[in-house]
Amino acid sequence: MTAIIDGDALAQSVRDGLAESIDQLDDAGVRPSLATVLMSDDPASETYVSMKQDDCAEVGIEAIDIEIDPEADAAELYDTIDDLNADENVDGILVQMPVPDHVDDRRVLRAIDPLKDVDGFHPENVGRLVAGNARYKPCTPHGIQKAHRVGRRRHRGQGRRRRRPV
Repeated sequence: MTAIIDGDALAQSVRDGLAESIDQLDDAGVRPSLATVLMSDDPASETYVSMKQDDCAEVGIEAIDIEIDPEADAAELYDTIDDLNADENVDGILVQMPVPDHVDDRRVLRAIDPLKDVDGFHPENVGRLVAGNARYKPCTPHGIQKAHRVGRRRHRGQGRRRRRPV
């Protein structure tokens, strides 16, 4: 039997639960923050970053939006990452890929503090994921796994036919 999963409803359920957790943090005087860094004119990248900022606003995470001219020197991006790593008020960093050709994307991934790397792409975080000790799970694959588990739970036992004794 094919299970149809309402991805929008599932995503909203996750956001609702996250908002509750963030409210509890806020009550304790902690407000999480996510810095998004965009060094691209790509409309799809701009849309993705905008969606992340909207999601942050919906659940109570402070969104810090940083845009760097795609023609700027790579050092500007590396310096920005260094500043965000050092900023105690920044909990997570997301550098939107792809970056321009003159920027070494592997250096970008290595530059992000592994504890602030919300994509989980820093080599240390990839190693932890492979070892089964993930600090952060890559969003899209993790979301698909979560949706699959929800679909399986909802339809467990359906579609099986019992044979009648002859």
